[in-house]
Amino acid sequence: MHHPGLVVLLTEIPPAATDADFSEAIAALSKRHRVIVAGARDPELGRMERDWSDAASAFTAAAASATIRDLDAGANDSAHLALMSLIVMRASPCTSCRAPTLH
Repeated sequence: MHHPGLVVLLTEIPPAATDADFSEAIAALSKRHRVIVAGARDPELGRMERDWSDAASAFTAAAASATIRDLDAGANDSAHLALMSLIVMRASPCTSCRAPTLH
């Protein structure tokens, strides 16, 4: 007897049109398993996108903006993943959270 497993992928969610391999792999996994796709955004991207203080920073800001746009496109395209009965999550890491200390 086959029991479906739970597969959790922590990755960037690429835009649907740019990564057919990702979509095909997810489709294959979701036929036999419950799949959760989760992605987190690096909080540094937002800081870099806002810093236009000099020429080098402007280039970095433009690159950060393009990266954010691509990540948002992937998350917005996640509707195609939801059609495969997937759970799609996206979040920014908690910047005020502290890791537990071991004693």
